Amino acid sequence: MPNGAVATDDERCSTLGNQILKDLDGNAVDAAIAVTLCLGIVNPAGSTPGGGGFALMYTDPHPDRVSADFIDKREAPQSNSQQKVAEVVDCREIAPEEATLDMFDNAPADASWTGGLAIATPGQLHCLEVMHSRHGKLPWSALIEPNVKLAREGIEVTPYLAHAINLKSSKKKIFTHDALRMLLTKNHDGETLLQTGDIMTNPALADTLEAIAKHGAKAMYEGPIAEKIAKEIQEAGGLITKKDLEDYRATLRDPLITQPGEVKGFTMVGVPPPSSGGCVVIGAARLLSGYPESFSTFEDDLSEHRIVEAMKHVYALRMSLSDPAFFSNVTAAAVNDMMNGTFMEELRQTINDEDVLSMSAYGGDKWGFFDDSDVQSGAAEVTQEGHDNRRLRGSEEQGNRRLKGWQYLEDHGTTHFSIIDKDGNAVTMTTTINTYFGSGVVSPSTGIIFNSQMDDFASPGVPNHYGVEPSESNYIVAGKKPLSSISPTLVFRPESGKHYDNERDLSGQKLVMAMGASGGPKIPTAALQFFLNYFFFGKSLYDSVRRPRLHDQLIYKGHSTTLYDQDQIIDGPLVESTQRTRDALVKRGHSIAPVPNTGCVQAVAVDLETNLLSAVSDPRKGGRPAGH
Repeated sequence: MPNGAVATDDERCSTLGNQILKDLDGNAVDAAIAVTLCLGIVNPAGSTPGGGGFALMYTDPHPDRVSADFIDKREAPQSNSQQKVAEVVDCREIAPEEATLDMFDNAPADASWTGGLAIATPGQLHCLEVMHSRHGKLPWSALIEPNVKLAREGIEVTPYLAHAINLKSSKKKIFTHDALRMLLTKNHDGETLLQTGDIMTNPALADTLEAIAKHGAKAMYEGPIAEKIAKEIQEAGGLITKKDLEDYRATLRDPLITQPGEVKGFTMVGVPPPSSGGCVVIGAARLLSGYPESFSTFEDDLSEHRIVEAMKHVYALRMSLSDPAFFSNVTAAAVNDMMNGTFMEELRQTINDEDVLSMSAYGGDKWGFFDDSDVQSGAAEVTQEGHDNRRLRGSEEQGNRRLKGWQYLEDHGTTHFSIIDKDGNAVTMTTTINTYFGSGVVSPSTGIIFNSQMDDFASPGVPNHYGVEPSESNYIVAGKKPLSSISPTLVFRPESGKHYDNERDLSGQKLVMAMGASGGPKIPTAALQFFLNYFFFGKSLYDSVRRPRLHDQLIYKGHSTTLYDQDQIIDGPLVESTQRTRDALVKRGHSIAPVPNTGCVQAVAVDLETNLLSAVSDPRKGGRPAGH
């Protein structure tokens, strides 16, 4: 493969990743480290070292290398393998040691997503260090230094970043945090919001990255910097201590892998809990692969109905997922039913091609959460998806009815990239700070914006906007990771005629795609439809990412509602779902409503015939790929 290819949601970071691959002869892991930090500088609304995420890697093993400290949750470490190995680095944020189930009971309504109390212990840098120590090729400092320069000299504000700044500033409370107000205003004057074309600098972050280049991740997690960070978070009302930072370790996990060739002749690989994305995307794809090859005569009619019904089924199972260190038996059982056996096929056979199912039918008798009277009918009134009305914490009776369980995650503050290098190594990684600019708390001493990941937990006893009860499996516990929607995915094609002893054997299978998306709870549904467009419907790579999408997480703002993307994107028009499609959905009983485009896909594909790489970056954020 010539040089490799990189797809991010910002052209500058795609270019940097490509330079690592081409000019410095680095590998996919090297490029991923540089790209991650770059995205945190050019789009601090979505990703910073103050957040976390998940990386799915397919790389050459380095069994003799001493790795950075991590928590090993793999069932069968492949340290002696001579083949490429697939592994997940989980650097999801963690509830601090002083976090409690009732920590938001007497707090302001927005405390779970604004201010210090919203901050969970960040993990991004630990993730990058583990990735580099296990599979990196170039010196660590060579990957950090370009980003030092970028933060110090400044970046030009894109339309997407300007939109995020304007949207967040309209919430007013963002400007109660002085350091963020200074960062997001022209010449740091604290008054004039940065607009498209302005230059944003972050000299404090540049100094921090210089220390990280010299001393590694411990520069942030240990010693005087960690002490300052903990003090600043506590001054903003947070709970994180120096010990929380010192104790953080990234977790190495086995990926989720289908049986070889199980999904229309392809093998899918995804990330496990505490992300729900892997089993949701793969579970829905397994369900839909049971239909005939043609799928349906009118792909924007019956097929779309089937896709939406598949989404509802897998999101019903998703309600039982959590950090696998908690409720482990329930989580493992739900994952197993999405990944293995006949349960997805049994759910497929319940789908009625002429009508929606009753709410109690989604997830089947085993995993269904709703009574039919629990959810309001009719399309939800969709307004701007502001975060002041997005918290699902607590329970509230609806007459004599009570929902059996639900939580709805909105983590707009995400970014994704996919990379494949010339040797076939791949990294597909999503990073997050949860909401735009996370908690809004910036460490003045380090220039790091911190996450609002505590909002991805659920808490009982607090009335919520939707009047629904959150899932007990995702309640706040000290040391626990909140459930995520992140969905990095790899796709392989098995070698024709070869027998594979088990589903974990990827040797002899050809990597054909690295993909993923950003965009909160719509990440899995965006990734699923991109996969279906390319592998089921035979669309081109660009048409697969650009095609309009539907989203259904079973409930939206108290209603059973299917959302369809509007054409509000940064880079030119995106055709909405056709009126015929919408009419066909309504005819079959779906309630539908428009929603601003979200779920932005970045993917790299390997041409099955020529072995050449192509990269695509979703126009919804104005991104550009590099390294075709």
